[in-house]
Amino acid sequence: MTYGELDRRSFEVASELLRRGAEPDVPVCVFLDRSFELIVGLLGVLKAGAAYLPLDPGYPELRLAKMLEGTGARIGLTGAGFSRRLPPQLEPVVVDGDVPLPAASRQTAARISPANLAYVMYTSGSTGQPKRVGVTHQNVVRLVRNTNYVDISEDDAFLQLAPATFDASTFEIWGALLNGARLVLYPASPLDLAVYERVVSDAGISIAWLTAGLFHRIVEDRPQALGSIRQLLAGGDVLSPALVRRAMAGGTCRVINGYGPTECTTFSVCHRVREPASLSSTVPIGVAVSNTSTYVLDESLAPVAHGQVGELYIGGDGVARGYIDSASATATRFIPDPFRDAGDRMYRTGDLVRAADNGELEFLGRIDRQLKVRGFRIEPAEVESVLMAHPAIQQAIVVALEDVLHDKRLVAFVRSDDEAVDGKAIRNHVKEALPPFMVPSHVEFVSEFPLTENGKIDRERLPKLEWAIYRPRPTLEPTLVDQA
Repeated sequence: MTYGELDRRSFEVASELLRRGAEPDVPVCVFLDRSFELIVGLLGVLKAGAAYLPLDPGYPELRLAKMLEGTGARIGLTGAGFSRRLPPQLEPVVVDGDVPLPAASRQTAARISPANLAYVMYTSGSTGQPKRVGVTHQNVVRLVRNTNYVDISEDDAFLQLAPATFDASTFEIWGALLNGARLVLYPASPLDLAVYERVVSDAGISIAWLTAGLFHRIVEDRPQALGSIRQLLAGGDVLSPALVRRAMAGGTCRVINGYGPTECTTFSVCHRVREPASLSSTVPIGVAVSNTSTYVLDESLAPVAHGQVGELYIGGDGVARGYIDSASATATRFIPDPFRDAGDRMYRTGDLVRAADNGELEFLGRIDRQLKVRGFRIEPAEVESVLMAHPAIQQAIVVALEDVLHDKRLVAFVRSDDEAVDGKAIRNHVKEALPPFMVPSHVEFVSEFPLTENGKIDRERLPKLEWAIYRPRPTLEPTLVDQA
């Protein structure tokens, strides 16, 4: 598809959306898999002045219903193959390359400002309700234009692999389209490493993003799949220095450790690995990207001494508007930035960091219980609340454990008096309410939970598991890889 055809078709979508009542800052649900129609639809929503809210057609109905509560969304952009799964409260607009919409002129586009919402994306919520992050046009432009962490030109080819529901897709899609580069869509199917290698090779992919877990697996099992990639962004969890060195051994691929919460638009801090041999026990997360401020602060919001541990706060043009329809949560995490102009805000990440002698930040862990699994931030309380809804479970704890390939897996420890219930039944119960990346890979039954002296569950003393149950596979599990 040429840029000209994309321009024309997206104006047709925008015209139809405006006819249906689309308006600024009101989400339009996008219910499409990776396809030309997805890209046409996203751009059409923006040209109509609305914000896109991507929904995964594979999510369970209960999850979709929760995600739509309070959004004000009335229109669902979908394809012919997904229209039957569209939630009933949405008015469908079908985007189908074989059935064109009425022609539209360029004057169709709505007038909006950089402060208007571009999209709404979800993160896991500690109350059992997913949180909606509102991201503006300014936030997106700051991510991919005039950057200091990646070099993008019209000659580049981006691989679009991440689901639209994952904010890595923001970098992939708009990094390409806002720089005149070529966007290559991975097939709308679970990842197969042989297919990945063929796509990278045939399309001459030069820039790609991988979660830390997927990056580790490719370097271990199929390093040749990196092929023509000259800039590989990886992140979402801690990177293995040994595997970074192995990925860069050929000298043609530069690895960039990308860090950033959804609330700050994909990447906020990045480390461009220039001398892999100098990496020690960790890979730094790096320095602030363009038009971004970072602060390492103590509990009173005062800067800590250089080299001391503190919480990372992020300011600048990437800070999202906040949590949609949750003023209290927004006020807690998005707070006034005392180091910038009045009215500017910074985001409290909940991550502990330390500045090295060269000024680069090192990630040290989380302050709260939030987990990071395959690039997704997960509130264990949300998964635990679903587990506890099972009639056979009296108590549940969810943790993230690392397997032999340095990949994080979600594990549920549960206490049950019903000997008839098994792990498969419990996982199926969770699948009915939560998306695949929040379903525990393993359920471990315990007779009781170890406690601290204060009577709280001691997670450090939970039973050790035999990780031989997770063996390398030539083709990754769909539930794992489709959320990469």
